[in-house]
Amino acid sequence: MAEGVSSANIVGYVTYTTQANKMDIYGAPFVNVGGEDINIQSVQLGAGADASGQDVIMFFDPNTQTYGIYYWMPLTYSADWSQSFGAGWADSNWVRQDVTINPGQGFWLQTKAAVTVTVPGQVIAANQNTTTT
Repeated sequence: MAEGVSSANIVGYVTYTTQANKMDIYGAPFVNVGGEDINIQSVQLGAGADASGQDVIMFFDPNTQTYGIYYWMPLTYSADWSQSFGAGWADSNWVRQDVTINPGQGFWLQTKAAVTVTVPGQVIAANQNTTTT
């Protein structure tokens, strides 16, 4: 480490490897760099990802008691279809979704082929890592 240089955060990533056609549960152990919650678009699929909408990520919403279901698409669009984006998570209409993944929140992931999944982020500092009951 260079003398007099320090970092205000610890960044990293976790990589998971999915099983083809299996529903697996994973988690987001980080916050986004800068301290914000991670966005669903931060969950990146590696080589072998299916760009026809057959790779699926699901989050349980305890308020509605339902699952939000999103699909990995080769292109995603704004809600009014006036903008196109690259590959990412979208609803069944190819509309890009910006869903928050809270630190420690789990999600279901099913991929057509075995792929690597990378979730980048910042480690939660001990003084910020609290649980309320």
